[in-house]
Amino acid sequence: MNYSKPIHDVLAGTKRRKLPLSGDTLTEGKRKRARVTGRKFDLRTSKLQEIPLELVIEILSYVESYELLKLARISKGFRSLLMDRSSAFLWRRARTNAYSAPNPPSGWSEPAHAHLLFVKCCSFCNTRCEKVIWECQIRCCRKCSKTRFILSCQAMSKYRFLLEKHRMVSVVPRQSSTGHLFVEVLDRYTAELLDLRGNSEAIEQWISCKIEDYNNTKTHATVCAGWDTRRKHCEYIERETARRSRIEWIEGKALSEGWSLEIEVLRQKKGYIVGKLVSNTCIRKKDKNSLNEEDWQKIQPLILGSLQKQRMVFLEEAMTRRLLLLQKTFNKFRQIHFAYHNAICPSIGDLITMDGPIKKLLQTTPLNPDAASVDTQFCSATLFVEIFVTAEFAEFIQKWRIAKEMELFRILCNAVHSTSTGSDLCLATTIFRCNARGCGVALYYPEIFQHSCTTNYNFIAESNIQTFGQVADSHLGSTSSLLLVTNSSSSEVIGCITIGTQTYDCLKILDTKAWNHGGQRICFDNSASEIARRVLDNDPYLDPLTTMIQFIKAWNPTFCCKTCSCSLFFLFQFRHEEVEMHDIVIQWKNLFLGRVLRSDDLNTVNFRSNSWVYGSRCKFCHELWHPDALSVHLLSAHSECKVDGNWFMDLNSRFPV
Repeated sequence: MNYSKPIHDVLAGTKRRKLPLSGDTLTEGKRKRARVTGRKFDLRTSKLQEIPLELVIEILSYVESYELLKLARISKGFRSLLMDRSSAFLWRRARTNAYSAPNPPSGWSEPAHAHLLFVKCCSFCNTRCEKVIWECQIRCCRKCSKTRFILSCQAMSKYRFLLEKHRMVSVVPRQSSTGHLFVEVLDRYTAELLDLRGNSEAIEQWISCKIEDYNNTKTHATVCAGWDTRRKHCEYIERETARRSRIEWIEGKALSEGWSLEIEVLRQKKGYIVGKLVSNTCIRKKDKNSLNEEDWQKIQPLILGSLQKQRMVFLEEAMTRRLLLLQKTFNKFRQIHFAYHNAICPSIGDLITMDGPIKKLLQTTPLNPDAASVDTQFCSATLFVEIFVTAEFAEFIQKWRIAKEMELFRILCNAVHSTSTGSDLCLATTIFRCNARGCGVALYYPEIFQHSCTTNYNFIAESNIQTFGQVADSHLGSTSSLLLVTNSSSSEVIGCITIGTQTYDCLKILDTKAWNHGGQRICFDNSASEIARRVLDNDPYLDPLTTMIQFIKAWNPTFCCKTCSCSLFFLFQFRHEEVEMHDIVIQWKNLFLGRVLRSDDLNTVNFRSNSWVYGSRCKFCHELWHPDALSVHLLSAHSECKVDGNWFMDLNSRFPV
């Protein structure tokens, strides 16, 4: 080929389509398609016509074999240029550029060999096929392999009439993995042997030639297989390098937008970002080009979505640290200022749910997602000085106490159906009950504010408490329900704090609730209050309408239980402070839960104004002692630390209190 010719003379294999003139009668759609087709053709040829042919040849010397194959299919001009024998040096240079591809086998042209190496299509049905059978020098899909290959035993049976069948089969190309013979070569060899029948010398010469060809084919197949393995490995390394560079570019873009902390954490999660991006088409593309701003616009929603989720996790952890620090500081403050006197203090759930300085501080102080940073606004010293010891916080506690006392007062008024005052909460006959499953303890004011069930996050109400209340109240002349909904505003408080666009459930984080959240955690206990009233009625000096529970606790009088005396054959005496050992409310209910209460049963618990107790005799020596001195006697005389079960009461002896 004469390379001194201009390129437009070499590429003049096809004529350009003539565009219709403005006066031609063509529809607008056809005219538009004609203009588009003409412009595409101009981009392929007219620009190259301005380049000298020597420069085009220099450019083509840097491409690979597969690119030359695609270029040869553009037009007849390029095909005539690249398929000319004088252009063989371009194909050899292209093989060198393609990871030093092996030379074509004997009798193969450079384009045919390049097609076998790089075009992933079946040699028979033209479907996509990755597998190359190098010994047979073909690509064969699974469907075609069923008809194009045959077993050795089947070939021996098919050509059993040939005397040289064993030697012929040994030189037929086959699949290296299964050993199946290539049918096309087998039939050709059989036809050649039949033509040489009767000429033993020619047959021997033919077999020797085929053995040499087969050995050369096997050697070339080994070289090609090694090159293919090396090429795939190099392509994999290049793709991974390109992907890594693209991912680093994406991380750089995210860092420039302020996601440094999230990027650093996600990098430590074993290629988390790579796992998120590996399925994206912009990252998986096989070319080695870097990404641009257009690609970033496509990837940005996926990347920022993952980073935003990670930032939300950081902010939730920061809020958790802040709330735990607040809880720890508030507990310390409560131990200092509320432990040594009977003062009412709100719970941590009330601080968060009720409008006050703590809730305002939580809503207005931004969160720092960095775990290594110090939350200066919620450290112990700052909270003590700026919040807990201020007049604003004292006013908040007073406001909270008034609201909760009003809530208790409404429970009392709804239960007794009478005119009550605020001072009635402190009466010895005003007894509330915990509605939690498995609890049900009697509660007085103000200890009811410190009961753990009233702020428990996983509160479960007793299922049969209403039925029990109805049974007890039916014999006391009351039809009120034990479960009363109070203060509808309490049920609306959910304890969520919104900072920016993120909402945090603070009560769930701290595993707590505001006091009496939902309004069904406590109720007024009619039966217990009636028993307390009957006990006080038996004392001539105490009035059930005016006696305060604080007075009873301070006096700590002596009680005796006639119900226990019926079963134990002696009067069981105890003081008010020993209510944990003998609860006049709970023990009474458990004793009469299975039968109907009678009016005389309410008189079996009496209040005794006389100051005397029965004597106690030692179980070991039967010596009579005062109940307060019995423990000292057991320890000194008998080395017994346990008092229960080691004494019995002497009903004929009395000691002063």
